[in-house]
Amino acid sequence: MCIRDRVVKCEAKNRIIEILLSQEVPKQSLQRTAQFLKILNKTKINLVLLKSLSFGGIPAECEGLRGVVWRLLFGQLPPETAKWEEFLRMRQSQYDDFKNGLVIIPTLPKLQPGQSIEVEDHPLSLSKTSRWFMFYKDDDTRKQINKDIRRTKADIPFFKELAHPSEESKNSSLFIPSNAEITGLDNNDEGLFGSEGETHRHVLARILLIYSKLNLGVNYVQGMNELLATIYYCFHKYSPKMMMPHLESDSFFCFGALMGEVRDEYMREMDSEDSGINGKMQFISDLIRKVDPEFHEFFKTNNIAVNTFALRWVMLLFAQDLQLEEVIRLWDTLLSDNERFLFFDYVLLQVILDSKEKAMEAAPHTINRVMGSLTEEIDLIRLLERAGALLAKDQDKEEYNVKQYPCFCHTYM
Repeated sequence: MCIRDRVVKCEAKNRIIEILLSQEVPKQSLQRTAQFLKILNKTKINLVLLKSLSFGGIPAECEGLRGVVWRLLFGQLPPETAKWEEFLRMRQSQYDDFKNGLVIIPTLPKLQPGQSIEVEDHPLSLSKTSRWFMFYKDDDTRKQINKDIRRTKADIPFFKELAHPSEESKNSSLFIPSNAEITGLDNNDEGLFGSEGETHRHVLARILLIYSKLNLGVNYVQGMNELLATIYYCFHKYSPKMMMPHLESDSFFCFGALMGEVRDEYMREMDSEDSGINGKMQFISDLIRKVDPEFHEFFKTNNIAVNTFALRWVMLLFAQDLQLEEVIRLWDTLLSDNERFLFFDYVLLQVILDSKEKAMEAAPHTINRVMGSLTEEIDLIRLLERAGALLAKDQDKEEYNVKQYPCFCHTYM
């Protein structure tokens, strides 16, 4: 059935909204999809209503809906729908400036007989204005990014596929080759370059380098690749086709927005602060002690620190421990949380509490392994329901009671 039949008219005067309204969606998801479009189909979107609805999951059956909503939740689209296209063009231009100014690919000039290379153009130049000098200065960061990107979602073919299938040359856009790659020493099947052109891995690496150069205080830290990959994949799969030219720039800015909220967890100098990773681990440990003192004492007796199994979950928002579609569904809820990321803390707490029986029956030397493998057995929707009930009870916040969210169901996975 057509969504437009459930929405009286298009008020937004926005081509993206018009495309969403014109779609046919399965009958079972029509009502909920129409609820989203009634919120979006305004000259100014009510973000409070949008977050409340998105908290229970965003229907995947409406092509492009999730990508639009995520951009709004990240602040990559303004509430005023008439401004969307101009805003996207502005952001694209800004990103292109970053890319052209920060992604450096030095080349040796073609010399005529009798000509010599200028000092600043030489690979061994020590001049700080030399493109070669600036390239080598970033080499360690590039190598780490490239190493991590090769391992990012390695089981999902998408990331190895061409990002621009119509472009034949891998030189069609800027990249950030490492010292080895620029000399051709790393040109193999596992490299970021395929034989035919630029892959999605390639784009992720470029975004991460640009982010690291714009944010020298945090730079690049392992784990950022998983957060970015989730955003990028979601935008590629769940965005309207007319927004695809902005895929890279939108992913960059939304990743930057996310890092703006979690960056302290990636900064070593913030480890001892409440907002740093050690502070976060202490907060989770305190929650366990408050909600289940017996389990907390069990960890203490067996000398098991929460960070030995929960550190990765916290820093990656489960991006490495659930199936990618489950991660995306989880993030629908996390990004919609008005107290971001309070709900996530209770999702994490519920995961830990659900492990109690297995952990307490395990041999002492296997407890960490048992705890670390828990996410392989998670029923995500049931987990969200129980986490919401736990939060509502523990902090007397009825707005998180999942009884208000009948949309917590598998339909929106």
